[in-house]
Amino acid sequence: MNFRKTLILFALPFLFSGMFAQDKPINQNDSEGRKTGVWETYYESGRVKSRGTFNQGHPVGELTKYYPGGIVQAMMNFDETGRVSYVKMFYETGNLASEGKYIDQKKDSVWNYFSTYDKRKAVSETYQMGKKQGLSYKFYAGGSPSEMHEWQNDQKSGKWEQYFENDQKRISGWYVADSLNGAFVSYNPDGSLSITGEYKMGAMNGIWTYYSETGEEEFSVEYINGRMLPNAEVEKRIDEFSKRVNDIIGDIDELETPESF
Repeated sequence: MNFRKTLILFALPFLFSGMFAQDKPINQNDSEGRKTGVWETYYESGRVKSRGTFNQGHPVGELTKYYPGGIVQAMMNFDETGRVSYVKMFYETGNLASEGKYIDQKKDSVWNYFSTYDKRKAVSETYQMGKKQGLSYKFYAGGSPSEMHEWQNDQKSGKWEQYFENDQKRISGWYVADSLNGAFVSYNPDGSLSITGEYKMGAMNGIWTYYSETGEEEFSVEYINGRMLPNAEVEKRIDEFSKRVNDIIGDIDELETPESF
């Protein structure tokens, strides 16, 4: 047998397998009317909107969704039950937007969200069957955390902290059912105290103390359910602040506003 015949015989299995693969039907249903095999959906333009493989009506393996322009919108990898999927979502620029896990189409475990501008991780949240549960973080461009919240049953409940970029604590407080409740402390960049006080279900309450930039106590104010009790020192400071503002911008009543642009 010459070389040419040998080459043809060798290539035939691959040729036919390719032909059969191209002729394999898509968008089929099994005997019970459930999706099976490869399925595709399309935009009106004819471009593919989604493509994935189904078994007994639920997706298995990789399922990809596309923007109308053809850029990948989401890549989902399903387990054999179709209930659990690991997902990556993308901006139309192609940059990663978010990644995490779904159970029964509900967010679960840790989800990370990324900036469309510099691709950095901007937010990290923890979910339990579609509801925020546990710690969530926001991040500075350099990667250090800027804020932390504790969640319970999709509500802010527990510790709340903010940080300066040098990792120094900026604010410390507590939430109950989405309302600030309990001790509140604000810090200067060097770690010294700036403000101390207490919230009662979202309202300032009790004694609030204010400190200088060097951490020295300046004055205190008492609140009852968000209402500040009369305080001569504070009123004096408000008058001084108003005078300084008026010296800079003038009397607001005298400002002219254009009737049209």
